[in-house]
Amino acid sequence: MLTVVWVFFYIAYSLVLVHLVRCWKQLPSATLHDHSELEISLIIPFRNEAERLPRLLESLSTQQYKHLEIIFIDDYSTDHSVGIIDEFIAAAPLDCRLINNQNQGKKWAITTGIQAARGKIILTTDADCVLGASIPIIVASTFENEACHLAFGAVGFKQTDQLVEKLQQIEFASLMAVNASMAASGSPLTGSAAFMAFRKSSFETVGGFEGNFDIPSGDDEFLIRKIKSAFPDGITFIKHPNARVTTEYIKSWRDFYHQRVRWAGKWRQSSHGKERWAGPAVFLFHLVSLAGITGLLFDSISIYWVLGGLLSRAFFEYQLIHGYLRFYSVRVSFLHVLCLSLIYSLYAIFFGIAANINQYDWKGRRYHAHDR
Repeated sequence: MLTVVWVFFYIAYSLVLVHLVRCWKQLPSATLHDHSELEISLIIPFRNEAERLPRLLESLSTQQYKHLEIIFIDDYSTDHSVGIIDEFIAAAPLDCRLINNQNQGKKWAITTGIQAARGKIILTTDADCVLGASIPIIVASTFENEACHLAFGAVGFKQTDQLVEKLQQIEFASLMAVNASMAASGSPLTGSAAFMAFRKSSFETVGGFEGNFDIPSGDDEFLIRKIKSAFPDGITFIKHPNARVTTEYIKSWRDFYHQRVRWAGKWRQSSHGKERWAGPAVFLFHLVSLAGITGLLFDSISIYWVLGGLLSRAFFEYQLIHGYLRFYSVRVSFLHVLCLSLIYSLYAIFFGIAANINQYDWKGRRYHAHDR
């Protein structure tokens, strides 16, 4: 019986990956319009980011898009983040403002920034990110298409040779590749607010984050869901070699744990369509994977079925991840993908359970399992 279940799930999983690889390959690259005059408001919420802000601010100083305003929103920082940004605003020849959050939390901070924004296009990023100089131009070009209401781009890490960092890079790339491919297929699930853009009017039409303010994270996922409902064909992934935001690797195991618990917990708030079943389906697949490996100890399944399934899984995952990262000139080896694939089921099950029972810390604030 275990063999039948194993084979069924692995064939289904492989077919899904083949579909995603095809969607990624067929997704056209973005076209640039150098003379776009769309005004963009870059919204950057922050809380206690003094150590990370210098990298972001250095990247902002290279921005050359003429119709760009930058709005920093302080979410009650207790370090010297505000002082760092004040110095940057005083010295930078850019249209920058610093305002205070009207309430508490990232969604309120983004909403506060949007309300103050002059631009018709809102671009969001995080305070620990680095933006390429051409990103605003690429975003403006994307929204020259009036049918586009929301667009998101790639977020990742710099090239690394450290094993732990490499595994972080592969895991995050797999998530971004799935999100990009699903958007290309017309069924976007989520994206990353570290590189997301949308029309201010569309945000207002769907009510912004109304109904989700009590959930600390998930601003990107909830907004995509609302935009998708109001404008079914209005979401796109910005596929361009220079349209990629980079962020820092997580150095601390404690920070890594709390981030993954927070991420995994967002699925608990999904209640419609594919979003409702995506999380449980993935969790079930990993349960079957772990059961198959454990079944080897009891002769419940042939080692040939297990090895064949694990190798085929890693092969198709590599095709997706390699194709995605190669587009951004980032190298990845099959061996690293195989290593992550072998341990990922146990990892996914652990965080799937932890997200439903444990508390987590984020930006100096503590949340519980029901606070997603």
